[in-house]
Amino acid sequence: RRLPRPLPRSLPPARRREEAAPPRLQRTLMLVLAVVLIVMAITLERQLRFLEKADLGADLQENLYFFTSPVARGEGLLPLSEQIKASPLVEEIGFTTGYPTYVNRGTSGKHVKLLNINCDETAFRMLGFRVAERFAQLEGSVMLSRTAANAIGITQENASPAEVFWGYDRYPEDYPSVIGGILEDFRVAPVNGTPFTEGVPIVEVNPAGVPDRYGNTLLIRTGKDHRAFERWFRPMAT
Repeated sequence: RRLPRPLPRSLPPARRREEAAPPRLQRTLMLVLAVVLIVMAITLERQLRFLEKADLGADLQENLYFFTSPVARGEGLLPLSEQIKASPLVEEIGFTTGYPTYVNRGTSGKHVKLLNINCDETAFRMLGFRVAERFAQLEGSVMLSRTAANAIGITQENASPAEVFWGYDRYPEDYPSVIGGILEDFRVAPVNGTPFTEGVPIVEVNPAGVPDRYGNTLLIRTGKDHRAFERWFRPMAT
């Protein structure tokens, strides 16, 4: 009777190396993956540093909260805004259709395409637009960015909305009555993004507490306890 062959106590040196070490392809893939992760980490760090130093062209106040209503627009936002304003967690509230880094509305200009934010005076102040030149009152005016003013050829001597808006001559009641001044240029898209369409930025300013007829965004400045406001507001926003 032939006995079974005993198992070797240890593998030959060549086989031990062969089975213990990963195949050459696996080692190569692991090296490539390590290099990719290192490059991604360096890129992310640089992007974060860039974002920290990036100039938005405006000095936004702290503790701002943007809420876009899925249903209410224009004056339909007033009941909700009054309810929110009554909270002790809220400092003030305004109306806007956008903000620096987010402008998604376009208007036909007389000479160039316009990218416009429509907000009330309260939101204008909270968004911290930098006024370079002042021609007239803020309420009921249009404020042009430097890029827009240069593209249209607007100065204080010829500051007329008729030179800005394509339909002003026919429907002046639908547009701001004066040019309030010139703003420093502000970003209309995220730092690493692109505008939704070509155009030059402007800001139309309504009286405080008056929303744009098609606007659906509230700009809320909370107290220091921003998270407490979020917990309080979450049931209302859903």
